[in-house]
This record gives sequence, C-alpha cells and structure tokens, in this order.
Amino acid sequence: MLTGYLKYKDINHSFVFDENKSELQIIPVEAEKVASSVTIRTNDLPKMNDPYLIGTINENHHKIIFVSIQGSSVRRVNNVLYIRLYAYFIYNSINTEAIDKITFCSPEIDHIFNVNRAFSFSFKNEKDFNRSGTVTIETNDFDSTTSQIQSFTVAGKNVNVSFQISRTISTKIGKPPLALQSCLCFEFEATDDYSFIINLCHYARNFIRYLCFRKNIFFTSVDIYKPVEETKHLNIGEICFFDSGDKPEIEPLSTSRCIKYEYIAGCEGKILSDIVSNSLYLRHLPKTFEDGKHIEVSSFIMITAAFEWEFGRNYPKGIIKSASTIKAEDAVSEAINDLLSKSIGKQKNIYKFLLRLVKSDSMQSEIIQFWKDYSDIIGVFGEHLYSLNHVKFDYKEIGKRVSDQRNHFAHGDLDKDFINEALLDVIFMEYIVYTLQLKSFGLTEDNIRKAINDVFHLNFAL
Repeated sequence: MLTGYLKYKDINHSFVFDENKSELQIIPVEAEKVASSVTIRTNDLPKMNDPYLIGTINENHHKIIFVSIQGSSVRRVNNVLYIRLYAYFIYNSINTEAIDKITFCSPEIDHIFNVNRAFSFSFKNEKDFNRSGTVTIETNDFDSTTSQIQSFTVAGKNVNVSFQISRTISTKIGKPPLALQSCLCFEFEATDDYSFIINLCHYARNFIRYLCFRKNIFFTSVDIYKPVEETKHLNIGEICFFDSGDKPEIEPLSTSRCIKYEYIAGCEGKILSDIVSNSLYLRHLPKTFEDGKHIEVSSFIMITAAFEWEFGRNYPKGIIKSASTIKAEDAVSEAINDLLSKSIGKQKNIYKFLLRLVKSDSMQSEIIQFWKDYSDIIGVFGEHLYSLNHVKFDYKEIGKRVSDQRNHFAHGDLDKDFINEALLDVIFMEYIVYTLQLKSFGLTEDNIRKAINDVFHLNFAL
C-alpha cells in the first residue's frame, strides 16, 4: 500500500494506492473545493481525460506516474475519487527523469532469444563430478549475447530494437547466485512523453504475441533507463501493468512454441513497423494456447479475414489473370458503366456494387494463386496434415470449401450443413497466413518453414 500526493484538475490531492488493484483513490486536500456526494447516477459520472497523473510517494519521496484509462468514469463516494488505472511507472528516485531505454522480460522471450547462449560450463573432471560436485560456469560477453540492432519509427521518432541477455548476481539466501534473462530492448531519444512509452509497450507485446501465436503474453518485468554516458544507461525504475501477475501457459513454453530469433534476424524492425502502422493482421491470434485448439465461428471468420488481408498486401494488383479473363472483365465493366451512366438512385448504387465485384478475386482463386507461388514452402506441411486425416490435399477444393463455409457463416445460412473438411482447411490457413506475412518481411523459404514448424510444433526434422 502506497500513500502520497498529486495534482488533479489543478487541485492538490492525497492518494492511497494498492499495487494489486487497478484503481487509485484520491482525496482533495481542500475538500470544500469539491462538491461532496454519497451517490451519483451513472450518467452523471465524470470522465477521466488526463492520460496520466504524476505523484510523490510519502514513504520515500520517489515519483510515481499513474497511467489512467482515458474515457473511463471517475467514481466518487463522499470526497474520495476512484480512478481506473491501466499501468503505473514507479521511479527509484525523487525525480521523474527522461527515459531513453526500455527492456521487456518474459519466459517467452527466453525461448525466442535462447537464454542458454549466455553461458557455458565445464568440469575439471567430468567423471568425478558426482563425487566432488565441482563445475565451472562462465558467462559469455555482452557483445556475443546481444543481437544486431534494427530500427523502426514511432510518431516520427526512431526506435532501435535488439535482444539482449541480462545478468543478475546475488548472495542472498533463497535467490540463485546467477540469474540470466533474455530481454527485448528498445532504445530511443530521451523523452518524458509517457504516452509514447506506453505505446512502445503495446508494440513490444504485440511483437511477442505475433512470434508466439497467442495473445496472453505478460511481461515479468519492464524496466526503464536514463542516459548517463554516450552509450550507457542507468536503471531508474519500472513500469507495472495490472495483468502482469497472470501466469504464463506451461504447455507452449515447455514445447518452445514460438518463432526463434535466428529465423527473423534482421527483420525485427520490419515486423515492428508493420505492427505500428496496423498493417500486420493480428486479430486472428487466439487469446490463449488452449483457445487455439478450438475453431469457432468467430475464429473461422477471423482466420479467413487474415488470409484475405495478407494476400492483398502481397498481391496489391490482385491475382495474375489470363488475357481472355482480363478482356471479359473489361467488357463487363464497360457494359455496367454504360448502365451506371443512365441510372439514378438505388439502381445506380446496385450497379456500383456490381462494378466492384467484376474485377475482385474470389477466395478460391486467391488460394489457388498462393499454391502456385508458395507450395514449395509449406506444401509438405499440408500434405502431412491432410494425409493424417485421410483427406485429399487439393488447393482448389480447399479454396472452395473455405469460401463456401465462410459465406454460410457470414450470411447466417443455418440450414446449410457444416463442411467438415473446412475445419481442417482453416487450420492449414493459419500456416498460409504466416507464410504470406513472413515472406513479406523477407525471410528465406527455409526460415519460413522452420518458423511455422516451431510455432505450431509440427515436429518436422528440418
């Protein structure tokens, strides 16, 4: 429990804050300036417009930044205001200094950037180890345990990204003498723009979500730093999120279901750039690994939407068409345009709609085009998946089944029987989406295969 003081709406307040609760209690110091009320109707509740509040902790005079949920209602009981929080910065000093580096740690990052690369061990006499218990552990230097720096841009500011491994030495009983952790690191020009910092945290989380194919990614620590020398930084505090106490799923970690750094090396900046610009489709990621084992109507539609989005990014001009098809489309377009020029009102709107459909690609034709261009990359996965389930592996049939079933769902055709094989098809579509995405980032075919093999734990010897 922390207590302290801050300013809210230019009025001095004292605060009470339980670090385990996502709610801040503030009490005006001059109570007469705030009208008191025991109960307030919901429609009368004021909204929280300030993105953050800067406070000072009574116990040590250190600074704390409360990040609010903007637009949320501020509850009031008597003179106590209750503000909903998203996160908070807690400094280990009396000043709020500019931040130029953030590091993110989680069990998933230990697997993405293998933490074991940070050390080696040796025995003086391996045969004698069980009797003597003597082993020598040596950590590798920082340069060999830090990835090459890549960069991306956020709100016009350049951000450098790298993977690093931190080392913590302790002599305290109950703690390991040496703790190693892989971390994702962002470096940028020093700033006190806390909204910018929080956005970076969003992008970091989505980056790890993408590499793990699930949304329940929780950082065990988010540390902040200030510049002290030209290339050095000093830890000045941490950022705490209220969902960070959730436990990671064991199964995907134990089987290392993630895309390893070695496969995306050199492409980190490209992936993050697409995340920042919302170009990379992520809505289809399951909430948890367990959720990913089940296909529901909503997930079916989102996976097919992910395919169409990523296909459009890879084929901005659409699929490659024959000269006869282009000629036929042009003739139909010309005929509709002629009717369009002579029509008005609802009839004109219908012709506009038909005109858009003339040159649009069907999902079936898009899947066939994918097969022509990318079958060498993931065809082996598809053949294995369908043979296990005794279904013929045919891209034309896959495209037709997925397209038909998606339309049944979208149009509410409850009288139509579910196409059983389409369940298998949409699982394979998850592989297809990753192929399109990873290819757009410039990964080699071999690394794309390895990435898909690992993140879906397909157990192929590649």
